[in-house]
Amino acid sequence: MKKTKIISAVLFAALVLAGCNENTGGSDNQSSQQSSSVTAENSSTSENSSSETQSSDVQSSDTQSSEAQSSDTQSSEVQSSSAPQSQSSSEAQSTESKTQSTPQQSSTNPETNSALTIRGNKIVDCDENAETVVIPQGIVEIDEFAFADCKKLKSVTIAGTVRDIEDFAFRGCTSLVSITIPAGTDDVSDSAFDGCTALKEINVENGNREYSSADGVLYNSSKTELIRLPEGKSGDFSIPASVYEIDDRAFANTGIKSITIPDAVREIGESAFEGCNSLTSVKFGNGITEIEERTFKNCTSLTSVTLPDSVREIEYSAFEGCEKVSVSYKGKTYSYAQINELYKAVNGR
Repeated sequence: MKKTKIISAVLFAALVLAGCNENTGGSDNQSSQQSSSVTAENSSTSENSSSETQSSDVQSSDTQSSEAQSSDTQSSEVQSSSAPQSQSSSEAQSTESKTQSTPQQSSTNPETNSALTIRGNKIVDCDENAETVVIPQGIVEIDEFAFADCKKLKSVTIAGTVRDIEDFAFRGCTSLVSITIPAGTDDVSDSAFDGCTALKEINVENGNREYSSADGVLYNSSKTELIRLPEGKSGDFSIPASVYEIDDRAFANTGIKSITIPDAVREIGESAFEGCNSLTSVKFGNGITEIEERTFKNCTSLTSVTLPDSVREIEYSAFEGCEKVSVSYKGKTYSYAQINELYKAVNGR
């Protein structure tokens, strides 16, 4: 019986020990599970934190990208805003450049230039009431009839850039007394100053290669060709000995009363003395061989002409309208009524 009690006690103790081990293992398992859970939670928290950090970084990056895009947009807008200004500035410079290259009415002296109409680099018209005109630099041509019938015009200053003065450019400028042709002008029409009844001087600046002047009379540069006597000239006139050619209309409508033509003159142009209503006598030298058309047309005061024997041809309109004239040729005198006989005698037909 006692032995049985001892065995029972041993078994009881073994059972107790086994129970304790189970409890301890369960507790350890629970602890391990709890630890694992905590670790998992921490890992989850860490991942969440990392995810949140990454999300925050992405958001920050997006924000920076957005700000960069906004900055680029603003920069683009600034550039876009600057571009029209640059273009406008460029256009303004282009306009200014065009203005400088194309001669316009000068603003430096509007009182003397506002009357001009300028097209390109030429004067094409002028206010008929203008009295004083300054042609601006850059003008190269005075067009046909540009100043025609500007009856009040008293003074014209021609720019040194003017090259051409065209037909009838100053026709009928009855108040113009004097004019100076610049050194650079190389073409002046023989009719440029027709009808300028008060014009007494056509002067030429020194250095002109085509023209010269003496006593207000226009010659070529070597003074071998008499180009134009101003219409305001009057009285007696002797052609210089250096001249061998008288141009078309050289004396037309002038107030000369008598003229002496030297032996050196070989040619007299058409209408050379046409309309010289005050001309009464002409003395020819021995160099003339031909009298051209309308040479003395409408010289209504002409009474006496002596032709040299050297003349071999005379045009039928040479003395048209000279009703008072008598012409001597090779010892015979012909009245105006006999003028056709003169033509036959000279021309041999």
